[in-house]
Amino acid sequence: MQKGLATPYRSPKRSVAIVLLVFLVLTCIALVVSAQSLRDRIDAVRAADSDNMGWLISQLDVDYKAILLAAKGYVIATRDPSLNEITSADDFDDVRFKFDIFYSRVDTVLAAMTRYDLPDELAKALDQLREARASLTTMIDAITTPDRDKVLAFTRELQQSEGLIRDVTVLSLQYQVGQTKTARTLEKAHLQRFWLQSIFLLIVMISASLLAARLWRELEKHTAWMHRASGTISKVIQATLNAVVVTDLDGRILLANAAASDIFRMPADDMLGENIGDLMVPDHMRAKHEAGMHRFKTTGEKKIVGAGPVRLDARRPDGSDFQAELSIATDTDLDGNPILIGFIRDISDMVAAENKLREARDEAERHADAKTMFLATMSHEMRTPLHGVTASLDLIDADRLTEEDRQLLRTAQDCSDRALEQINNVLDITRLGERRDDGETFRPAVIAREIASELSPLAKENGNLLDLQITGVGVEECYIGSPGAFSRALYNLVGNALKFTREGRVDLHLTFDDGHIGDGKLTVDVIDNGPGIAPEDHERIFREFETGRPGELFGPQGTGLGLPIVRIAVQHLGGTLGLESAPGKGSRFSFEIPLRPAPEEQNTDQSPPAEPLFSDDVTSTQTALDVLVVDDSEVNLGLMCEIVRRLGHRPAMARNGKEAIDVANQTAFDVILMDVSMPVMRGDEATRGIRKAGLSRGAFIAAVTAVSDPERTLDLHEAGMDAVLTKPTKRADIANLLAVAAATNPPSDHHQPVMSSSHYAGVLDALEPMFGEAKARELMTAALADIPAEIIQSDPLQQVTEALIDGLHKAAGSTAVVGLNELSGHLLEAERAADRGDLETLNRQREKIGKALSDCQDALGLGNVA
Repeated sequence: MQKGLATPYRSPKRSVAIVLLVFLVLTCIALVVSAQSLRDRIDAVRAADSDNMGWLISQLDVDYKAILLAAKGYVIATRDPSLNEITSADDFDDVRFKFDIFYSRVDTVLAAMTRYDLPDELAKALDQLREARASLTTMIDAITTPDRDKVLAFTRELQQSEGLIRDVTVLSLQYQVGQTKTARTLEKAHLQRFWLQSIFLLIVMISASLLAARLWRELEKHTAWMHRASGTISKVIQATLNAVVVTDLDGRILLANAAASDIFRMPADDMLGENIGDLMVPDHMRAKHEAGMHRFKTTGEKKIVGAGPVRLDARRPDGSDFQAELSIATDTDLDGNPILIGFIRDISDMVAAENKLREARDEAERHADAKTMFLATMSHEMRTPLHGVTASLDLIDADRLTEEDRQLLRTAQDCSDRALEQINNVLDITRLGERRDDGETFRPAVIAREIASELSPLAKENGNLLDLQITGVGVEECYIGSPGAFSRALYNLVGNALKFTREGRVDLHLTFDDGHIGDGKLTVDVIDNGPGIAPEDHERIFREFETGRPGELFGPQGTGLGLPIVRIAVQHLGGTLGLESAPGKGSRFSFEIPLRPAPEEQNTDQSPPAEPLFSDDVTSTQTALDVLVVDDSEVNLGLMCEIVRRLGHRPAMARNGKEAIDVANQTAFDVILMDVSMPVMRGDEATRGIRKAGLSRGAFIAAVTAVSDPERTLDLHEAGMDAVLTKPTKRADIANLLAVAAATNPPSDHHQPVMSSSHYAGVLDALEPMFGEAKARELMTAALADIPAEIIQSDPLQQVTEALIDGLHKAAGSTAVVGLNELSGHLLEAERAADRGDLETLNRQREKIGKALSDCQDALGLGNVA
């Protein structure tokens, strides 16, 4: 094993724990013996103190009797002179001496007894004793010379105190006996408590000793485990594929494993003691390395330390460079000194592989961009000649053809329509794979109603009943997601069901679930009683260009792209498409998608404004218009001019955007049909130029483009175009557009027309063939109701709110949809002014909006809808 990775393990001696335990037990025993000896000494001291107090009290009575006997003896001796003994001054001095002894004894007794809390009777007796002693002292002090009478009086006074002396002696002895008894009782209780505490402490010490012994055993186990863990870690360090290098703060290598030896091609033992900078840091990084080590050592500031894996250049001792991944951690050694632990991995092969993957990704992105560009180009290049074919077929006078030729003409028209459908489906699949509209807000219920309304004619054509049912919580709420994908999924499912069902029923069910907490979900079911689909075909029909089996479906087969479009759209929405069907039993397509509610500030529909609605029926106009046709294709240019001419209008032509600006500046055109993708200048750029100045700045400009992307449509509206026609356009589309343009009757100043009531009647007439008079009026009323109330109030606006901008945006789209382009233009200009915060322009547009709204209501008799 490499030096420094492990140290020998020595088990602690168990005898040390045993000696410690014995020492604790002996200490407890010594404590018990000392307690017993203390008790004996206390008893001895207590007995001596009690005996001394008893002797003192008894001696009081003895001293009293001694002075009484001496006084009586003196009195008797002086009364009978016949006695042999002759009294002298020495006899009186003996009386005085014995009194002094009595006096001192009383002092001693009083001093000894005052230490206690005496009962009242004994305290009173002691006070009387003190007074009697004082009286006796006064009497004996008054006898300066031996005088029998005075001594006799003193003796009589002394005799009167005999009862008091006896009471003091008895009461004091009784009190002392009681106190001794009480003290012995308390001492016994204290001693018992002491013994209990000693036993408890003994038990605690024994328990602590046992616990210490157990902890010692656990320490032995833990130490052994730590030793094994240390050995395991050492083995792991040696076996790991990453190099592990430990250094001090000066960069001196303290430890290196086998992987470090392999990576740096140097024996690990030879690396110990060397400086990490000398062995591993390239020359161009040496200064930064040394500065970083110094900074960390002096200030503790970290950059790479603790920052996780970082990639950098490294060098081997032989001078070869390689790419390394380095992670540095800090710790302390056994002595508490800080150390750095570096984990190093040679990632040269991985970096090379990543570079190859990155190159492959970039190549794939280039291919994807090329594919997108190819599809966009092919869309334009295919739609443009197809536009020529469709327009040419529309210009053929079918009345002059034989029945056989008319049949061939219908076949050619059907084939061109089918080719257009194929192009649109291929582009739909491409767009769904590249969509980035997940963050848009939309209302699923509104989209479902619009699709049901749009497909109602197809249902009626095939004799089907189309029923829409929307249930659940949050039906009218706004959600964040992909409205385009949702719309295509719903449109294709319902359209397929209606196309392949005859004289039947198609049900569209939307079930909202708010989820109670957090995001909700939406379940969509499309149910029909059509021919059904065999189980073995359930998987096949979701593949591109797969159609139903011949004979199983009514009518012509589709392109085989409808259901793949649905599958991709549902996946884009985060759901899975399901199918339940059997031949003769109809079909049930269903999918469930998550719903993420839009925040309150985003709770507005951000769908791009819809294009004006045009009927499939040709709407003739009574007014001949001056129409400028702009296209870079000579074929399309000639055909479009011919269609315009045959519709009774006066066409003119321009071949690019710059030429269109020049012509439009010199002539006041009523309508401009503008191609978008052209050389020299694009159609949207030309539109902006025309809107700035010239005689045609107020013309009705419609884009005629092969690009059918909704986002592109929005850009064209923002460029100043009033409508968008997607190539190939039919004669009916152009006729309806010109009818709306004629009804609009644009003036010379863009978006500032003076409209007559016939204009609004013309717009209403354009809608009636598609929806009927009642529905058309209802649509126009709803569009006008979207105009914000504050826009048509009498007082000028003083501030701009987000709600006002959102309301203007919505109203501009609604009015454009129903063909009120002049009013929509005012609303769009007002929205732009509000977005800029330009109150002056906003208030000017507010007046124009109010005038146009009033004229429209008066002309159509719609009443006040504000």
